[in-house]
Amino acid sequence: MIDWTRISVPKSLYSVGSALPTTLPADNPIGKMMHTNRRVLRSKLETISSAVRERLKIRKDNIERIADDREALANMIQGISVASNYHLREHREKGPLYQKTFELAKERRAQDTECWRDVVLVLRDFLTFWDEYERAKARGEFLENV
Repeated sequence: MIDWTRISVPKSLYSVGSALPTTLPADNPIGKMMHTNRRVLRSKLETISSAVRERLKIRKDNIERIADDREALANMIQGISVASNYHLREHREKGPLYQKTFELAKERRAQDTECWRDVVLVLRDFLTFWDEYERAKARGEFLENV
């Protein structure tokens, strides 16, 4: 089982090496094309990285809400137990609350599964664009030295 409490996404999931030049040589159309391609790929990488961080934040927020709901249910169950013992009645009112507790546990597991699926799909795209970016960077460096 994945321990989601230990997963953290750093601010940047990748290293793009040296910064892209801010000025382009006007007489080098291949250099312009390579620079534009690298800039687009870098933007894609940054967008995907941001999407992964945001998805993990959404999951964390949802898990916190589920935990708060479970705590509120536990308090209700405790209150019913105390009242039932005091009035010497059965604890029938707790049944639906226990059912809701199980539903919240199921929802938490679903959150883990959905988050994992979403992150894996996005990371697949991330790796594809990272590969393209590194290849474009290598081609640009090669062409600069030719």
